[in-house]
Amino acid sequence: MFTDNAAAGRNYGLETDFVFLAGSGLRFFGGLGLLRAVFDDYQYIDRADPQNTLVLDGLRQTYAPSANYNIGVQWNESQTGLFARIQLSGRTGYYFSTRDQQRIGGYTTTNASIGWQNRDWHLSLWVNNIWNKRYDVRGFFFANEPPAYDVDRAWLTQGDPRQIGVTATYSF
Repeated sequence: MFTDNAAAGRNYGLETDFVFLAGSGLRFFGGLGLLRAVFDDYQYIDRADPQNTLVLDGLRQTYAPSANYNIGVQWNESQTGLFARIQLSGRTGYYFSTRDQQRIGGYTTTNASIGWQNRDWHLSLWVNNIWNKRYDVRGFFFANEPPAYDVDRAWLTQGDPRQIGVTATYSF
């Protein structure tokens, strides 16, 4: 196996967040991050055909989604201390192996919580990945199966499944 690094690349982006207070304890929020990450000077000899030089100039860098985002709404009732929140967050797809053009697809997950709080206590019931969406977050592309260990394939790691929890916090 041969590992190589690109000689040069360009990375630039923009991030923004917003909060809109709608009154009556209602708050809308969100954020957007944009990223442009490409190779400027990346060439190497193809291991399958040593007479061929692969040129990856201008291709997107690995693990660099072009966008990530979140949007949500939260309600707080100041008299009783009750609250509720729901949020969508995700990212666009991205390469995990530039050489082999292997990609992970984009995804969006939904998280929510409800609870009660006062000056000293915060109690909440929360659910992350409400719809139990299956999504990939990391990948590798190489041969790792017997008997010959000579056929490359994708090996993917998935993100967290649905998680349900209760949080209790006391401040003193």
